[in-house]
This record gives sequence, structure tokens and C-alpha cells, in this order.
Amino acid sequence: MATNATTTCPNCSAPLIKDTAFCTHCGASLNSANPFFTIRSRWILLWIIGGVPLMILATYLIGFILISTGSFSEYSDPFFDSLALGLSTQGILLLWGIWVIRRSNLSRDALIGRIPLNYPWLLAFGIIIAMLLYSIGASWVFSYPLTVFAPDMLVDLLNTRIFLETTETAQPMLANSWIVLLIVILAPVSEELVFRGILLSRWSTKWGHTKAILLSSTLFGSLHFPDIIGAFMFGILMCAIYMKTRTLIIPIIIHVGNNLTACMLSLLLPTSTVDVNSFQNVQFELYIGLCCVMLTSPWLVILMTRWWPKKKDKIPYLHNIEDASK
Repeated sequence: MATNATTTCPNCSAPLIKDTAFCTHCGASLNSANPFFTIRSRWILLWIIGGVPLMILATYLIGFILISTGSFSEYSDPFFDSLALGLSTQGILLLWGIWVIRRSNLSRDALIGRIPLNYPWLLAFGIIIAMLLYSIGASWVFSYPLTVFAPDMLVDLLNTRIFLETTETAQPMLANSWIVLLIVILAPVSEELVFRGILLSRWSTKWGHTKAILLSSTLFGSLHFPDIIGAFMFGILMCAIYMKTRTLIIPIIIHVGNNLTACMLSLLLPTSTVDVNSFQNVQFELYIGLCCVMLTSPWLVILMTRWWPKKKDKIPYLHNIEDASK
């Protein structure tokens, strides 16, 4: 049953009157037509509040087992920091998404969808490359003010490495395997399921497509500091692709490709320690960043404009339910 006057009908996108079971414009049933009317996204906050301590406890239990077997000598090993962070973020997102699906009796097939026939995978590859260039450029542009106002913070960020060295952890193979699993598999699946599959569908039902895309992408970007701008654009593009293709599989594959490429570049590119004195040539990097953003932005904006959902478009879940019933 509709509970908010700003909610729109999933069938015709007309505004709904509070506490009505049917759309007064097209007559569509609101109780059975769209299960996202009854989903409450605010529950994710309670999951985070209650889940983080549990995930930290789980990390300590895993650590106790590994230390008891002699694999590690102490909890201060960076592997346990990575494990706790991954479980407290991607683990909670994935578990909340599964809980929402089961609690709301959502069809997994309708939510995930199917890959369209003859999908242009070369275009998907181009999106991965363009988004990487845009993210790198946007990060450099975003980092420029930090060289002036928070140089020490920027030094810490630039010296942070994705993978652990053999001198940093007792089990580099185990630690880095977990990092690859977290970044390349767990993060794309959990983030696409939650931000595009559930939150986008819920907020599109409540506020309309445009507000839902911007809000879910803003939340997605805020969790990817310091690459907030790049992640925000990536989130918008993944929303548009999900609405266009009606499947989460393609956004997940693109997300996997994006993260995998970032990991490979981290391994292949030479690493060096950065200090405050390294910022003397920061203007050159700023120009390179601006060039990356300017070169990729027009193409990305064109794709978003072409794939942006119209006001009357149904969410992918409802399209897939209708297709399955034919």
C-alpha cells in the first residue's frame, strides 16, 4: 500500500495518493505490482550498526584459529585489518541484500535478469577503459587541493598500496588472495546487488528514476574515498546500464573488469614512496588529470544521455516479471 504522497505508480509514473491500494490514474494494483513499495532501505543502517561489531568479532575468531595453527603470530598483522574491513563493508552489504531478497520474497531471476542477445561486449570493454581513465584523472584533480590544505593526508593516501609486501605480513599469498577476492569478486557482486539492484529499484519506486540514480550514486561514491567523483560517475553509468539492459550481470561484469584492471595496474606499475617534496610537480599531474577527464567525459555523458530512463519506464524487476509471465 502506498504510504507517501510523492511515490509514483510503477505502471504509469503518475503521483499516488497516500494510503491507496490502486493508482487513481491507471488503476494498477500497488500491493502486488511492485514489491519495492514495502522495502525499507533504512534497515541497512541498523544492519551496519549491528553488523560491524559482529564482523570484527568474526575477524578475531578467524584470527584465533589462524594464530593457533601457527599461520600468524599476532593480531597486528595487516591481513586482519583487511579482513575486518572487507567483512564490515562488502560482507554486510551482501548479507543485507540476501536478507532483503528473502524477506520481501523477491524473484532472484527478475532482479538479476538475463544478458540480452548479441550484447556489444566491445562497448563494455570501452566503458571499462574510459571509466579507469576518468577515475584516475578525477582522483588527480580531487587530490590537488589536498596538496595545499592536507598534504600529510595525501601522502598517506598515495603511499597506500593495494597488495601487501612479503615483509608486511606473515602469509602474503593468503593475504593478497583475500584482497583479490574482496576487490574483484565480492565488491562488484555486493555493490551492484545493493546499490543498483535494490536501492535503485526502491528509490525509483518512491521518488522516480532521476532522484534514485543520483542518490544511489552519491552514496556509492561516498564509500570510495578518495575516488569520490570517479565512483559517482561510475555509479551513474552502472545505473543507466542496469535500467537499459534490465540485468545486473552486465554491470557486475563491467565492475569486475574495472577492479581487475586496477589490480593489474597496481602490480605492473612501478611503486615508489611519496613525500611532501614530491608535490613540486603536482601541476603537471593536474594537467594530465584534467586531460583524462576532458577526453572521456563527452563519451560517457553521451552514453548516459542515451541510456537514461524515461519517466514512464518501469524498473527492470517489473519488466523481467512481465517477460517471464508471457
